[in-house]
Amino acid sequence: MLVPVAEVERIEADGDYASLHANGTTWLVRERLHCLARQLDPRQFHRVHRSTIVRLDMIAELRSLTNRDALLRMRDGSVLRASRTYMPALAAALQQRRPDSQSNLENVC
Repeated sequence: MLVPVAEVERIEADGDYASLHANGTTWLVRERLHCLARQLDPRQFHRVHRSTIVRLDMIAELRSLTNRDALLRMRDGSVLRASRTYMPALAAALQQRRPDSQSNLENVC
């Protein structure tokens, strides 16, 4: 089954596979996360952890943690951790998408 990219909310590593979350359904894909990451538009999708890629417009809230990691609350209510390794690039991508909007996103720099 083909899942349109526009419906993909996030992708999580699952061993040699990836769990693709789209419209409330989870699909197991026989592809490694880093291979999928190379195929996705970086203006729409961003790696937030070594095991997670999210669609940027699905992030509802970002809360900084004391260890420079962050918690992301997605529009579907799920909570994901963004690691400090990926935070500078994530913050830049979010700022570029919403240059004049503060919304629920904290300043993470």
